[in-house]
Amino acid sequence: MIKNYYKDSRRIKRLRECLLGEYMDAFANSFAQFDYSIGVVKAYLRTAAHFARYAVWEGNTEVSQLNHEMATQFLNEHLPNCSCEKMNSGKFANATAGIDHLMRFLVEQGVIEAPIKMMPQNQMSDILIRYDQYLDKIFGLTVKTRNIHRKRATTFMEWLRERHGELNLEEINNNDILDFQIAIQANKYSFDFKKTITSCLRSFLRFLRWEHIVHKDFTPAVYKLVEWDLASIPKYMPYDDVLMLLQAPDRNTAVGKRDVTMLILMAHLGLRACEIVNLHISEIDFRNGTILIKKTKTSVEREMPLTVEIAEVLIDYIKNGRQNQLYDRLFLRTYAPYTPIQSSSSVGTMIRKYIKEIGLKTPTLGTHQLRHSLATHLINNGSTLKDVADMLGHKSIESTGIYAKVHVERLKEVALPFPMGGALK
Repeated sequence: MIKNYYKDSRRIKRLRECLLGEYMDAFANSFAQFDYSIGVVKAYLRTAAHFARYAVWEGNTEVSQLNHEMATQFLNEHLPNCSCEKMNSGKFANATAGIDHLMRFLVEQGVIEAPIKMMPQNQMSDILIRYDQYLDKIFGLTVKTRNIHRKRATTFMEWLRERHGELNLEEINNNDILDFQIAIQANKYSFDFKKTITSCLRSFLRFLRWEHIVHKDFTPAVYKLVEWDLASIPKYMPYDDVLMLLQAPDRNTAVGKRDVTMLILMAHLGLRACEIVNLHISEIDFRNGTILIKKTKTSVEREMPLTVEIAEVLIDYIKNGRQNQLYDRLFLRTYAPYTPIQSSSSVGTMIRKYIKEIGLKTPTLGTHQLRHSLATHLINNGSTLKDVADMLGHKSIESTGIYAKVHVERLKEVALPFPMGGALK
């Protein structure tokens, strides 16, 4: 009920007397099971009342007239220029979320109809939807990987439209493909980005042929970028710095318990950020001391050891750091709604926060450096490439070979002596 969030009887009366008044108490109750903070719910209720008054000003007298089109108009046209009474003045940071919740609530209550999902009329949007389905159904790629492919395909199509003044995929030729690659190479992108563009372009051209949009195989026109095998060395943190990073989170708070668990899984087991967010409690076997990692980058499941240290932080987090025990997904948000973390970028944001807090000088700000740090630490302490490859989940030991370059002392052992003992004549 509204009384759970407001004590001022005049404010409660105003909320109940607006166009949405008969639904406001039920709308307030809809947030109870998700443990939203009082401040957030109050902001959502104010937004609902504000929207109701706006609808009346626009000449609407029935709740059923509060459709999604009007909601969009309210957000995009009214709020940016709002000069309503004082209770609605100021920032509207929660307005979009509040309207989303309200419209979903009204649909669930049967007050308004759900918006009809129309297929996009835009040719590029239609192509991208079909391309996503192709990558999902034919190749089974993850959402994150499909997003990257769609972005690179969009870059290519926008370049084509700018080049020809219109997007006509049926008229693609070899010159288009070659000139696009030249344009990409001319920009100051990283080598990895250029390599991704090349790979995604080849995939998109295969899709166009699959859909019979083009009737020729254009993939030979996509030239391969030249890179020496193992030309670079992995960017990693010294292991002492890794240990400092593990001490950064405050383990007395729910946030700290969750964050240190993530960091330890990356630092001790080499888990990727995407593997972290997709880990489930049911995949942790405390009795046998194992963690099952599913659906990894290589689509190969692997079983990881559960050490005493890892088990202790996991148990502490599960018992004392998770605010919602309804989900099997291990890592949840620490602020309402207490739902599973959806994106691996959240893990990156977390690690950057602690790197900045303790003032570490790191080669990168990404999560992958912990994986590199673990592999480097193991190699430097006598582990074989095969052991490291198994832990990291590499399909080929060649992927692990790059870590052999970081053990300087071993490299000294295989260095050839200088001719004639190093004496100069």
